[in-house]
Amino acid sequence: MRIVIILLFFLCSCSTCPSPTFLSSKNITSTSASLNWAPSGNERKWIIRYNNSIVVTDTIPTSIKGLTPNTLYNCYVSAICKPGDTSSLSSPITFTTELAEDNEYNFHVNTDSKNPYYLYKYEKGTFITVDSSYSKNGIHYFNIKPLHHEILWCGENQSNCFVFIAKPSGKCEVTVDAFDVASLKITLDSNNILLNDFFQKRQDQINRITTASEIVKKELIPAYYDFMKDFIKRNKTSPAILMTLNDIQQNPFQFKNEILFIKNVIEKKFKNETYLKQVNQLLQYVNQQENLLAQQEQREKEERQIRKSLGLNIGDVAPDIRLQNPKGKTYQLSDLKGKVVLLDFWASWCRPCRAENPNVVRIYENNKAKGFTVFSVSLDQKKDSWENAIKLDNLSWPYHVSDLAGWNSVAAQKYGIRSIPSTFLLDKENRIVAYNLRGEELAQKIKALLNG
Repeated sequence: MRIVIILLFFLCSCSTCPSPTFLSSKNITSTSASLNWAPSGNERKWIIRYNNSIVVTDTIPTSIKGLTPNTLYNCYVSAICKPGDTSSLSSPITFTTELAEDNEYNFHVNTDSKNPYYLYKYEKGTFITVDSSYSKNGIHYFNIKPLHHEILWCGENQSNCFVFIAKPSGKCEVTVDAFDVASLKITLDSNNILLNDFFQKRQDQINRITTASEIVKKELIPAYYDFMKDFIKRNKTSPAILMTLNDIQQNPFQFKNEILFIKNVIEKKFKNETYLKQVNQLLQYVNQQENLLAQQEQREKEERQIRKSLGLNIGDVAPDIRLQNPKGKTYQLSDLKGKVVLLDFWASWCRPCRAENPNVVRIYENNKAKGFTVFSVSLDQKKDSWENAIKLDNLSWPYHVSDLAGWNSVAAQKYGIRSIPSTFLLDKENRIVAYNLRGEELAQKIKALLNG
């Protein structure tokens, strides 16, 4: 609640103190109440007297804190003029009494805009208006009564707004020059000051990543993860860390411990079932991925043992493969000696294989004239499916072979294939130099072999 009373009083120049001018009296009804008024006449020394207390200052103070609740305060102001001052002053003083209830969050917005401002909640994918303010001078006051910490948005509309965290009691003041984190000035609430600082640093990190080359991005993305982790760990009890959840859910496997901190904040401060459900789903996903990773590591360990028993260690000459293409023409792996070869085990029904094919095509097109090729062994059982996948994925190299025996393929047995895609990179002497490289790592290794 905010009560404003404007009284006009006249101060004339003199060498003695004029009689006190009565301003107003109000019954203060809250422990957080204070007396506030707009200063004027800072050339004089002012005497502020309220009940049995006296304050003497060179300027009118903007507020007096620490008032006793449920007490009637009579406030007087008088001035001691400077000797020889013959000027006179006629000036209004604004005396303001603020009553903030214990279970109320006072949110104050300063802006040059004359447009109305709105408060929004975001629920089930849409904004819901919860309050509005119309002010000709661009100053907006919202009194919010959340039972727990709550995420809200404030602005002229749903496109031009900023996010903040309300709490069961307290104050926050925001000055809005523009609707971006760098232009917001936030005071009085440590949670929202921390949140805005995080948003600014986060945006700087994202700008660097989006403008960087692919090679530089590989260094910046782990640094971004470290920035997120450090922010959460340093502020692990702050409600502000909830706002990292959108970024974390893009790659939750990197943030299991941090997600547990966020869950604790949700349970203790937000008590929001929707947020709790979201974070529990992320933890469930992380646990599933950890189980899959453990299975994969076990499978890779078994494959290493199998490769060793089959003579497929790094530096070994690749066992020969002799199979037919879809047209019945026979190709032999050993005939490609003198080229750098990617031996690729795949199938039309293998989604990860199909997802990797565009990258293999790009590498082939960039290096085919330099002595690189691909020898693809399909574990398909249906010839039509095999041929259609070759055509659809634009696998333009000539060496496509299969015995259409699926996992019982002679070549798969010879190479101990237990999962696909599975690749072996061979140098110009048909020696094995790497297993299962992907993306840029594969491209760089091929480049090195071709230039070596």
